[in-house]
Amino acid sequence: MLDDGSVKCWGSNSDGQLGQGDTLDRGDGANEMGDDLAPILLGTNRTAVKITAGEAHTCALLNDGSVKCWGDNGYGQLGQGDGLDRGDGANDMGDNLAPVLLGTNRTAVEIVAGGFHTCALLDDGSAKCWGDNDYGQLGQGDGIDRGDGANEMGDDLAPILLGTNRTAVEIAAGGTHTCALLDDGSAKCWGDNSFGQLGQGNTFARGDGVNEMGDDLAPVLLGTGRTAVEIVAGESHNCALLDDGSAKCWGNNFLGRLGQGDALDRGDGVNEMGDDLAPILLGTNRTAVKITAGASHNCALLDDGSAKCWGSNGKGRLGQGDVLARGDAANEMGDDLAPILLGTNRTAVKITAGASHTCALLDNGSVKCWGDNDYGQLGQGDKLDRGDTANEMGDDLAPVEARVIVDGELKSWNSATQAKFAAAVSSVLDAPVIVLGVVAASDRVRSVRIRFVIYDTTTADSGEVSVRAKLRDPSVVEQIKAKVAKDTGFIVESDIQVQRATAYSEGEGAQGRTIYTRTGAIVGGVIGCLVLCIGLPVVLWVLRRRQLAAKSQLPPLRGGER
Repeated sequence: MLDDGSVKCWGSNSDGQLGQGDTLDRGDGANEMGDDLAPILLGTNRTAVKITAGEAHTCALLNDGSVKCWGDNGYGQLGQGDGLDRGDGANDMGDNLAPVLLGTNRTAVEIVAGGFHTCALLDDGSAKCWGDNDYGQLGQGDGIDRGDGANEMGDDLAPILLGTNRTAVEIAAGGTHTCALLDDGSAKCWGDNSFGQLGQGNTFARGDGVNEMGDDLAPVLLGTGRTAVEIVAGESHNCALLDDGSAKCWGNNFLGRLGQGDALDRGDGVNEMGDDLAPILLGTNRTAVKITAGASHNCALLDDGSAKCWGSNGKGRLGQGDVLARGDAANEMGDDLAPILLGTNRTAVKITAGASHTCALLDNGSVKCWGDNDYGQLGQGDKLDRGDTANEMGDDLAPVEARVIVDGELKSWNSATQAKFAAAVSSVLDAPVIVLGVVAASDRVRSVRIRFVIYDTTTADSGEVSVRAKLRDPSVVEQIKAKVAKDTGFIVESDIQVQRATAYSEGEGAQGRTIYTRTGAIVGGVIGCLVLCIGLPVVLWVLRRRQLAAKSQLPPLRGGER
């Protein structure tokens, strides 16, 4: 997802999941990325605020709270009331793709895609899932798929029973199971439980029979006094980020994905959860600020901006320069697990794990991906894996290309004289688009207050303008212009120049800091301003200051343990 709300996808396109109106893979050949990769058509005046990817389908949460899904629809996971794929043929996307019916007056605040099912967290704290229901992963008390037939969506699709007076603040979808983080910090999971991934101390599925949901479904035991601030789902395992910065994983432990130094499943027997489940060793004095689960590996973004991954390492998805699993034997976690090399002086601000590859958003706004590249999912213009041999990470790993050209025109603001400058500077600004989320970027911090210092290059005068803006809202530029006009009487006809910006989170009180300084920066157009003023600095700051119920995750994929 790019900073202008557009979406680009690359890699496998077997079922139209890239939304290009065909089934041709992207990213595995020359001239397929950057400006050569067309944004997905989301509809007139529609932009994305979150995206999520399943086994072979993709969904976007749009700027009006609606949801659209495309790609494989074999189980009704697109929510269209049929089994027809979307995105693999002409005239399938844009205004021709109908939004998912969520219910009367309901909008979505989060969307996640599992293997072959999809779930939405709605604006009233309820949750609905549709698609494959073989194991009860839709939480309806039966094994009947939803979304593949008429009268199965909208008001006909009942919200999931979470318990008396309980609402959801986050939802996670695995291969054939689903989990929710509730408003009291507890977590509940339902669906397939073959490996104990529901954390119930047995292997009985939940959600496929009557009296298995709501108050009948016990919360996952996380430990004495512990609550969850994030939950993510893998193919057949789950992980929770706890309120003390520790992380715990349970379920399938093949190749050490639970990070316990062995290959024993957790959650499928008694005395394996709660205080009996040890937190993952992340390193001396290190805590996690974000976790993500792939099909059979996990990653954590740590408090120092470093990242560590463990579990299956096929194709080099752990970024260690080899294909050896980590976490399935002694002395492989904690300080023994090396941080991923991201590049000289680079740190991560977000990390997300796919089925067999991993991507990180770095502190300079670039994105790097490593691991499986069979379908070009690393965005390198070839099919060569990265991270499985020496000299493929760090500075040797090129960022994913995502650039646009903006034709900018500069008008300056003189705060002293409030005068217009007759001369306009016309230029073509070749500006990198800051990627706000590799696969998903949703945060409960819905808005920020940004104090801009506007700088006049002619007189060296400057003045401050404070604007409250929704995070990632392109209209922020117009808000700034309106604020300038109201406070000073000066009309900014075109673009502005920002010397410094200070952001305040609307959700965390008056905790401000100077987050970006650039002198003499000509900012062209809406995108230019977002790049230099908002995109990178706000993302860096907000994503580092996590909120209890916020977050996103890349859903893992179904189709075998890889």
